[in-house]
Amino acid sequence: MFHDEVSGIEVLSSPTETDDVVSLRFRVGQADETLAERGYCHLAEHLALGEVVDAPYPFNGMTGQTVTSFEAVTSPPKQAAFLNSVIDRFAAIADGSLSAEHILHEAEILEAEAAQRASGVIDQVAGRLFGADTYGLFGWSEFGLRDLDVDRFRAWTAKWFSRRNAVIAFHNKIPDGLSFAAMREGERMLAPIPQPILADLPAFQPAHGPVGLFAAVPRADGSLPLASILQKRITNSLRHEMAASYAPWFDYAPVSKDWALVAAAADVKPESETAAVRAIVSEIARLAEAGPSTDEIDFQRAVWEEQQGRSSLAAGRLEWSAEELLHGAEIQSEEQIRRQWEDLTPAMVQNSAEVLRRSYLLSAPPEAELADVDVRALPEWTNELPPPGKRYDFDQHNGSIGPYGVPYLLLSDDAISLVNQNVRTLTIRREDAQILLTWGDGVHQLIGRHGQAIAIMPNRWKLFDEVVGSLNGWMAPSQIKKMGFRGVDPDAHPLPVKSVAGLNQSANFESMVHVVDGVGWHFQDQSFGDTRPPVQAFVRGGLMLGWLADRKLLSEWVEDAAAEPLALYRAGELSRARLYEEVDGLLATDMVVVEAKRFLVWLYAPGKTKPSRVHAVLLGLEAGLANIYDLPDSGQIPTRFDDAVDAQLRKFSQSMITNSHKLKKMVARNTA
Repeated sequence: MFHDEVSGIEVLSSPTETDDVVSLRFRVGQADETLAERGYCHLAEHLALGEVVDAPYPFNGMTGQTVTSFEAVTSPPKQAAFLNSVIDRFAAIADGSLSAEHILHEAEILEAEAAQRASGVIDQVAGRLFGADTYGLFGWSEFGLRDLDVDRFRAWTAKWFSRRNAVIAFHNKIPDGLSFAAMREGERMLAPIPQPILADLPAFQPAHGPVGLFAAVPRADGSLPLASILQKRITNSLRHEMAASYAPWFDYAPVSKDWALVAAAADVKPESETAAVRAIVSEIARLAEAGPSTDEIDFQRAVWEEQQGRSSLAAGRLEWSAEELLHGAEIQSEEQIRRQWEDLTPAMVQNSAEVLRRSYLLSAPPEAELADVDVRALPEWTNELPPPGKRYDFDQHNGSIGPYGVPYLLLSDDAISLVNQNVRTLTIRREDAQILLTWGDGVHQLIGRHGQAIAIMPNRWKLFDEVVGSLNGWMAPSQIKKMGFRGVDPDAHPLPVKSVAGLNQSANFESMVHVVDGVGWHFQDQSFGDTRPPVQAFVRGGLMLGWLADRKLLSEWVEDAAAEPLALYRAGELSRARLYEEVDGLLATDMVVVEAKRFLVWLYAPGKTKPSRVHAVLLGLEAGLANIYDLPDSGQIPTRFDDAVDAQLRKFSQSMITNSHKLKKMVARNTA
């Protein structure tokens, strides 16, 4: 392995006897973004490959936590052309010669890609452990691509993609024809130190889905074999002994010369959830208390010995060394690596296990019984004493209060707090405000560095405009993102919040759309807590959507777009709550026929008048279902929900039709 420098860029090369491969790495990744910049690294990676998109050889770009890399498998002359193209492209982004239109177009492509991507359990656990910052960011949406500030993106790219912040690895000799003159000098950037926002670990958060684990651990001689030993033990326990999981896994990923991330996940059968989570906790504790056996250490050495001499190992070692060099670590010789494996002891692995035992966050199903396990349950909210401020009350006429009591806001120049009758508190301080999302239905959602959010909903808070005006004043322009509507609504038009109450007097009423219920902000409304299964947020929307579907009052485009779930619902095979889930938790006035649209606006936007009888029925129904929110078995919720709705349906239907003579005729005709 040879260590050189070409035009100020560090270069490693080695005759690996494999395909001719070149890789270019930069010491920048998702952990170096802010939430308002989330997606910058991904966008830069895509743009950098724009000139080689039609290359006849295999190539790729990858964005990780602390490294962004580019790789091509081709002959040495084409390797030089590949590298020069990528580097010239970064220069074009930074100096403005790559047009803003091109950059914005690529950002739209990545937004389309993101729509196809589902978050996983590791994304969620990392986001809770590190918040909306550094190593918690990779699970967050790429908010930076919305309303992209092109000048800010150019400056960000110029800072990170520089020659002193790069390393190149050649799986052959260094080719001729390399030219990096266009790249700015820059400096080597250190990776952020992993700093969890949670104290008193280990802990677990109740969440539906697979079991997941995430932790940051110092790199030590025993930490890499620890992950391999845990992988083997957990697989043996969950798969071979319990038959509870098919393929549990552990992963060990260095992110700097001093730190690594440990991640684990396992899909577990519902009836085995408690036993599986206990097995994972137990295996980590056992290794911390007693260490591995000598047989386990010998097996790890045997695995390493078996790999020696393979050409793939030589290629992997070259890439590993390039990444180590990028992170400021020293390149180890084969002899040094061999000595480390020979000197490995059970005590080294035990020490690493003890560090892991005090560092991890576990995601466990709410049904898992962990009260007697030495892992604390996370509080749902920050629950710190709220700073003093001006109080803003919740308008109970326009929204149910949820199971935790009547909420109110405390707003000062330095912080905003959402408080539920002094029982639960969520505070976001001004200096920790990361991003403000503004939705087409008027909802403003403030996300703090701790990763939790306060959603301010129009018509539900007194002096709404005063609150959101203050929050807008906290944020830089790049931190405010317009999010549009939450659903497939081809004719949706954003409406000013103040116009909602008078919408039914509009002369152009039929062409206007108002989102009367978007479940997206239900999920983020911390007055309900943040651990509910999704179906628990679908009380009002599910009620209304089912009522409309029963009477064929949905628009033609909705009938076409949701034909299958509507057919299942009308056949009695799908609950109202599940139907609402199938349409993305959206109920907008454009989803119904015109007469029903007029009624929905009247019902959901009563302004400051006394709530209608129908509105009161809805609020009473929601309050009556509040005790369902904390059911241990979420599978009961659709059944209980439909039972409660059916008990009110006759009264509800009569209230609706008595308020509209024309609607009464339509209901009678469609029902018949």
